[in-house]
Amino acid sequence: MQRYLGLITSFCFISLLQGCDRLSPTERICKNNPEICEDLHTDGWCKVERANLVSNRLAVKSAQEQQQEQQQDKLLYNLLLNLEAYNKCIGLAAGVQHVNNPIRTSVRARAYGLSSQSLAELQASVSDAKTPYLSFYQWTHRSNEQGLHRLLEAEKQGQISDPQILTALAVHYLKVQPEKALSLYIAALEQVSPEQFQPDWLLGTATAFHYLGYAEERYLFEKANLLLTGRNANQQQMSASVGGNPALVKQLDEQAEDLVDTIKDGDFRSSRWAEKFRAIVAQSAASSSHSK
Repeated sequence: MQRYLGLITSFCFISLLQGCDRLSPTERICKNNPEICEDLHTDGWCKVERANLVSNRLAVKSAQEQQQEQQQDKLLYNLLLNLEAYNKCIGLAAGVQHVNNPIRTSVRARAYGLSSQSLAELQASVSDAKTPYLSFYQWTHRSNEQGLHRLLEAEKQGQISDPQILTALAVHYLKVQPEKALSLYIAALEQVSPEQFQPDWLLGTATAFHYLGYAEERYLFEKANLLLTGRNANQQQMSASVGGNPALVKQLDEQAEDLVDTIKDGDFRSSRWAEKFRAIVAQSAASSSHSK
């Protein structure tokens, strides 16, 4: 994995520190690790993207120095995302002409060129990586089907626990194997923290229930999504999907509120909901097995 670090350290350093007495966290990292920041711009554009990139480069460097192979997979995945975001932002900034200080424009253009080169080299260096996060990157960002195949095998062996990867695989299975998709969505909800959770996962779960013929559960998850996102929906159509029974609709609406609270509190895994949905997953898997 040491070869990845070399991609970070191959450019000439532009100092972020010119008479600064109080250093920002990014400036402090750059002062102590100048090779991390040598290809970056120095003005006020893309501050968040630059700070994220610098912080992640330091994390990758530390993990490599400590030979923490297991951590490097996710750190390199994050580095690729951070570098993509920085490259996109500084590319836009490079197109803005600075009338009073033209050198700033050239500095941004230089940073864009160097970050483009760094991104291309890092992408090439991990193109054959077989670890989960880098395989996920290859599949979702490089349209590499081999990355998907590696993920599918890893998931079958119980090696995938990241909710983002689990839900992406659930989308892959949704139309062809909805019972598998449902199991992955439920597994993601069991693993996810409130900060990581994405409401659209509930729509995917609702679709899986729909394909499997569970109308009430579909309604429940669609309603939960609406409560979390504030989106508008045709309530009459939703009610009709469960027979238009007002008492049942009221009951499901109350359950949706409870489900939302459970997810927000990060208690899904230990809740009655997880137990209920795992039972449905097992029943669906058994039915699918008998039908083959």
